[in-house]
Parts: sequence; C-alpha cells; structure tokens
Amino acid sequence: MSQPSPQQIKAVANQILKTWWVWLGLAIIIWSGLLLVEKVTRYQARSLQGELAQSASNQVAQSLVVISNALRTQVMQSASNQLASGFGNISNQIATALGQPQIQATIEAVAAQQATQLMFGAISPAISNFQAKLSQAQARLDTTPISRARASKDGAKPSEPAAPAGLVLDTQSISKQGSSYALTVAFKRINDTPLGGVRFMIGAFNQLPARILAVDVESDSDPAVERTIDSSRLEATLNFTPLEKVDPVIKILLSGPTVMQITCDALPEPVTVPVLVNLPNAKTSSR
Repeated sequence: MSQPSPQQIKAVANQILKTWWVWLGLAIIIWSGLLLVEKVTRYQARSLQGELAQSASNQVAQSLVVISNALRTQVMQSASNQLASGFGNISNQIATALGQPQIQATIEAVAAQQATQLMFGAISPAISNFQAKLSQAQARLDTTPISRARASKDGAKPSEPAAPAGLVLDTQSISKQGSSYALTVAFKRINDTPLGGVRFMIGAFNQLPARILAVDVESDSDPAVERTIDSSRLEATLNFTPLEKVDPVIKILLSGPTVMQITCDALPEPVTVPVLVNLPNAKTSSR
C-alpha cells in the first residue's frame, strides 16, 4: 500500500477543519484544560496560604512566648529588686528607731507587762491552793514553843480590843546576784503602836522551779532573829523584833524567777510579789 502524498494529507486536513464538530471538540478540550489548570492553581494557592498562615501563626506565637518570658523575667527581677530595696530601707528605719533609748525603754516596759500578765495568767488557778498551804503552815507554827510563850505572855494581860494591823507594804526591789535573784521587801508602820515581835511567813510558788536559798532581816532589829527554811525550800519563816520606830525590811534570795507570797501577823492581807529580773519595779498585789 502506497503512502499518501503530502497534497492528499493537506486536502484531508482542510476538509476536516471545515467541519464544525471538530472545532467544538477542540474548544471543549481547551476549556476543560483551562478549568483543570484553574482548579489545580486554586488548590495549590489555598494549600500555600494555609501553610503560610500556620507558619506565620507559629512564628507569632513563638515570638509572643519569648517576649512574654523576657517581660516576666524583667518584671520579676525589677519587682524583686524594688521589694528588697524597700524591705532594706524599712529594716534600716526600724533598726534605727529601735536603737533609740526611748523606744527601747517602751519595748522593755511592754514586754515586762506582758510577761507579768502571762505569768499570772498561767499560775492564777493554783494561787488559792498556795495560799491555803501557807495558812496551814502558819497554823502549825502557832504550836511552836515560841508561839505558845508569846500567847501565854499576851494572855496574862487584861483583854483589850484587837489593835489594827501595824504594817503595810512600802516598796520592793529585785536584783541579780550572780545566778540568783534577790528580793528586798520594805514594810511601813501605819501607826506608832509598838510592833513587838513579828513573824513573816514566806512562800515560793510550788509549780515553778525556783527555790528559797536564804532569808534575812535587812533593817535594824534585836539580835535574836529566827530563820527557818523547810526541806522543800518552798517555805521559810522570819521571827524578829524591829527596833523602836524602825520599819522592817526583809531580803529573800531565790534560785530563779517565781512568784512569792508573804504573810505576817502585822499585815492586813498577804502580799504577792512576782520575781522577774527584767521587772525591777514590778507591781505587787495583795490577796
């Protein structure tokens, strides 16, 4: 079979191109290709846009985190420095204020008052038992030979109305003597009636560790002074006769802080004294 000549091919091509359906098919093919290209382009554009948006969002988030951490660190450091500086200034001002003698005296006075209140608050439930024990001890002392001799001597005199109590508490002071506490208590006569012999009953609060080490008379008196301290060192007695017109003064040496109670036949009521070394002018109370 012979090959068609170029003229024949050209003639066939011209005939085909003159038919309408050929051009329609070509148009459809071109339109379909353009539509496919448009869809592919749009899909790629959307994908690229999403990737760019995600990348931008991640970068922005990372930048915000870095900026936030940096700002937080800077703010915390600045706040810490300012707080440290402020506390330092306040501490210096407080230290300067506390160094003033008036402030120190005020603090010591308040602390001393609170210490006294705390001590009395802690021991007040047992004070009544303590007083009862002292009363019992004084009753036992009334049965001693000296007490009976005094009672016999007084009984020989004509009966007279009972005289009022001849002593009241005047002053008291506390000082340290080494590791011991020295309590000095001064009493004052309320009238010129002769006191004669006086008997002081001295007791230390039994629920505190302090003990009575010694008792003595500090004022002028007759040489005959009777001093006794029981074996528990919680109770002691002083029997002596003050000289005429001399106010009696007694001294008690203690092993530590405590609460003392002093009774006497010339006192209207027992006297309670807190013994604290930081309270040289501690208040006393009578019960």
